[in-house]
Amino acid sequence: MIVKSSWTTVEEIAEARRRFEDAIPGWRRPVAFAIGLVTDQGVDFVRVNIEEAPLPAAILATVCGHRGGSASYRLDPPVGQASGRAPAGQQ
Repeated sequence: MIVKSSWTTVEEIAEARRRFEDAIPGWRRPVAFAIGLVTDQGVDFVRVNIEEAPLPAAILATVCGHRGGSASYRLDPPVGQASGRAPAGQQ
């Protein structure tokens, strides 16, 4: 799947959403999804979407390999981000 780095029109966004959704076998849009940050105190949900934002949901599902149901995934920061330094070659 070729992914364009940005979509500038409503039509491009809708087409990108369709491509991502169509590429996931058996995909059904989630009623809700969230992104949380694990802290010493627990989980801080920094983004919660309820019946909205279907394109980010499909992109996250693609990245995580999610196919349906309720699940949690650990997402590690990109190399170099945790230390505050850019990855080699990107400085």
